[in-house]
Amino acid sequence: MPETVRTWIVFAVGLGMLFLGWLIGFIDSNLRANKKIRAAELKAEVEIEAARQKAAQAQPATLPEASILRLWSGPDQQLHLELEGTDLGAPGTLLPDQRRRLIAVLSRARPWVEAPPAAVPPRPAPAAEPPPPVVPLPVEPVKASPFPGRARPVEPAPAPLSIVEQINEILQKRLAGTPLGRKAISLSESPTGGVIVTLGVNRYQGLDAVPDPDVVAAIRAAIAEWETRAK
Repeated sequence: MPETVRTWIVFAVGLGMLFLGWLIGFIDSNLRANKKIRAAELKAEVEIEAARQKAAQAQPATLPEASILRLWSGPDQQLHLELEGTDLGAPGTLLPDQRRRLIAVLSRARPWVEAPPAAVPPRPAPAAEPPPPVVPLPVEPVKASPFPGRARPVEPAPAPLSIVEQINEILQKRLAGTPLGRKAISLSESPTGGVIVTLGVNRYQGLDAVPDPDVVAAIRAAIAEWETRAK
C-alpha cells in the first residue's frame, strides 16, 4: 500500500474518532443540562405546593351554620316545627327518637328561658312642668266612725305575687279551654326557691323532671309571656 494512502486512512480514522468524541460529549452535556432543568422545575413545584398549603392553613376555617330547632308559621297559619332540618309534622306523629332529640334540644335552650331578664336602662325623666293651681276641695261632713272609742282597723294590703305565682296565673289562662287544661297543671314555689310542677297527683321538682314535653312547652310559653310583660 502506498504511503500516501496509508496517511490518508490514518487521518480519516483520527478525524472520525475526534468527531465521535465530540458527539458523545455533546450528547452527555445535553443530558446533564436536561437533568438540571428538570430538577429545578421539580424543586419549584415543591416550593409552590408548600406555599399553597401554608396559605391554606393560615386561613381560619369557617364552619357551616346548622339550624337545630325552627318554629315557623306556614301560609295556612298553622305552626310547623323543624328539628335539624326535618319537619316533625303534627304533634301526635313524633317518633320516639324524634321525641328524645326534641327534649334534649329544649333542655339546651333552658338557660335562655330561666335566666332573669336583663336590666332595662332607666328612661330620662321628663322635663318638670309647673304645678297646676291649687283648687280648694269642698269640705265634707265628718262621718261618725262605726267603731266608737277606737280607731278604724286598717286592712293589710295583699302580699305581692311571687314570680312563680305570676307565671302560674299566665299558665292557667293559657290552658283554659285546651286539652292540657284537663290535666290539672299548676306551678308553685318550693321552700328553697325552686319550681314545683304539679301534674294531676304527681309533683316534679323543676321542668327537667316533667316527662310530658307538651306540658313543658306550655310552661315555657307562659314563662316567655311573663318575660315579655316584665320588659
